Amino acid sequence: MQTFLWVIHVLLCVGLIAVVLLQAPKGEGLSGLFGGQTAQFMNRQQGLEKWLIMGTITFAFLFAITSFVLAVWRV
Repeated sequence: MQTFLWVIHVLLCVGLIAVVLLQAPKGEGLSGLFGGQTAQFMNRQQGLEKWLIMGTITFAFLFAITSFVLAVWRV
């Protein structure tokens, strides 16, 4: 069972990396703090961006759950 959970954990890790890398860069680094591209905050995400954001949240949540279970299981 623990091996199965490790396999799921690694697949979630790879999926999370893939989903994050598929997202378009927003350009909201330090320049975003000082007024660079503030119009993006007014727009809503549509289409593929919305699915990528939801996928990122889902993969991150499942990754955190499997990380917690594997950490507790080791003790």
